[in-house]
Amino acid sequence: MPLVPNTSPLRTVPIRVERKPILYFDGVRYSFHIFEMASNRLLRTIQGLQSSPSDPSSTLTEAIAAAMSDAWLMIDSVHRLRELLQQLPRLKKNQAELQIFLRRTSKVEDLRHFFQHFRNNIDAFAEKAMPLWGTLSWASTDPTTGDPVNFILIPGTFFPGATFSGCAFSTPEGKFVDRILLDAGATTIDLAYLADHVSEFCYWYTNWFGAQFSEAERNEHNAADMSLRIIVKNVRKASEEMKEDQ
Repeated sequence: MPLVPNTSPLRTVPIRVERKPILYFDGVRYSFHIFEMASNRLLRTIQGLQSSPSDPSSTLTEAIAAAMSDAWLMIDSVHRLRELLQQLPRLKKNQAELQIFLRRTSKVEDLRHFFQHFRNNIDAFAEKAMPLWGTLSWASTDPTTGDPVNFILIPGTFFPGATFSGCAFSTPEGKFVDRILLDAGATTIDLAYLADHVSEFCYWYTNWFGAQFSEAERNEHNAADMSLRIIVKNVRKASEEMKEDQ
């Protein structure tokens, strides 16, 4: 089920709500939408790479670029979600659920800061022999043998001495601890667990939002998410047509 289905109360902001709070509510809702879109695309991409991880064609580069792009989009959307939530009208800043969510997603801020300052880190990355865009790894299982498998994406030019990381493996448990790991700069974050935290918070936030307004209030709302198709015809002025006829 989508984080914000068509029947979600998040899509029914009452008419009486002022414009500024509406912008905050829409910003939060679309942060959920964008995060889920990026998360779903990332899963489809890595599933495709599992089936043909050694593809030498240009599609491999495209798949890696798509995976890294969506991984970073997940980080950016949660960053914006955190900012909006901390200024959201009606939502108490000491709300337990909000504080738990902010703590669980705190690593997002370090990664987002790193992402926004690539150019300041080039020298450090050249010295440490690390890929600039970071690495993306995920745990899976060999369908034939049942053995644990770790896939690792390393974007960019590979060179002798390059350093990269993969998912942590627990020998006692015989399985990988991490699920989908983004490792960049000095920070690592498990995107699968991040998705769990966003999903859990979205469920709470939806119930919180619904409780802010009565059903009667939410029944009176403007349209949400419109798509317009406007046809423009070049109609000459009647005076111009008359001149041509003379």
